[in-house]
Amino acid sequence: MTRNLRPLEKQGFIIVTSGEDLRTRTVELTNNGVKALEKAFPLWKETQSKIINKLGKKRFKSLISDLSEISSLFSGNGPD
Repeated sequence: MTRNLRPLEKQGFIIVTSGEDLRTRTVELTNNGVKALEKAFPLWKETQSKIINKLGKKRFKSLISDLSEISSLFSGNGPD
C-alpha cells in the first residue's frame, strides 16, 4: 500500500506518518490534497453517471463485480 501512495505523497497530496506500531501508517490529506479531491470528485461523478447511462445500471453493476473479481485474482484474495 505504501508503494501505491508514494506518488500522492511526492505530489504533496497526502502525508504518511508512522502509526502506533511499526506495522501501521496514518495517511492524511494535505490542503493541496483536499483541493485536488474537491476538483476531481465532480468530474469522477459526472463520468460515472455517463457510464451508467450508456451501459445501464445492471451492466454497470456487473462490470464492477467482474473487475473486482479480476482484481482479487491478482491480489491473492480471489478464488483459486
